[in-house]
Amino acid sequence: MSERWKTDVRAHVGIADETIGAIKDREDRWTGPLRADGGLQTRVKTIERTAIVRFEDAEIVFDESDIKTIGDQLGRLIKDEGHTRLLLNFGGVRYLSSDVLSLLAGLRKKLGPAHGHIQLCGLDPLLRDMVRITHLDQVFDVCTDEAEALGLLVH
Repeated sequence: MSERWKTDVRAHVGIADETIGAIKDREDRWTGPLRADGGLQTRVKTIERTAIVRFEDAEIVFDESDIKTIGDQLGRLIKDEGHTRLLLNFGGVRYLSSDVLSLLAGLRKKLGPAHGHIQLCGLDPLLRDMVRITHLDQVFDVCTDEAEALGLLVH
């Protein structure tokens, strides 16, 4: 392992640590829950032009109304609030309708002219395979967790 590689990695990790540290220093302002009827709930936190979206109480996202809710919420974040980056944390979601992936691909097209990004993190191994099999891992940045994804935003 070369010394240059070690230096590059340390620099990258330092940048990620600084970014995460700055985020932790900010007041923790999560909005939501989106729904309180026992169905899908999302929490949204904004950091500059990035919206971090967490899906809560959503082990299975298959219901048409949940998919519509997701589409409406994410569409508002892009169109009405002007976010160019979405970080979607699917931690706790075990099953996901392919309609959700289709919805995300459509949102990615809308972000294209603004050079926006959609990042996915917290994917269950089954969901990660689903994203890989559908080749959507070439469309979205797939990260292990929010810290890794936010570290990538620095670049």
